[in-house]
Amino acid sequence: TGTVNPKKRIAALIHKCHSIVKDLHPNVTENDLHALFFPFGPICTVKVCRDIRTNLSRGYGFVIFKCRHDAENALKALKFSELMGKPMNIMWAEDMTVKVLSRDD
Repeated sequence: TGTVNPKKRIAALIHKCHSIVKDLHPNVTENDLHALFFPFGPICTVKVCRDIRTNLSRGYGFVIFKCRHDAENALKALKFSELMGKPMNIMWAEDMTVKVLSRDD
């Protein structure tokens, strides 16, 4: 009684450090996002979402920090910043990882 499913615990931790970056310039790469966010702290994952057929950017991506504090600082500092001359929209992600990891097998 009262035990927490380990998958749910992991998913909750991931969710707290997961940000979405919208309105990206089409030429932005994972390396560009990593370089922008890395000064705020260690990063687990950076992903620019791409069209499966064309491999072109879909205009958004994800940055997952190891620590929520670092993610919070990055979001505050970069909230209205530009990358490649285009303003970005940065916010907490509604993480599908939480749903996937929380599912019963």
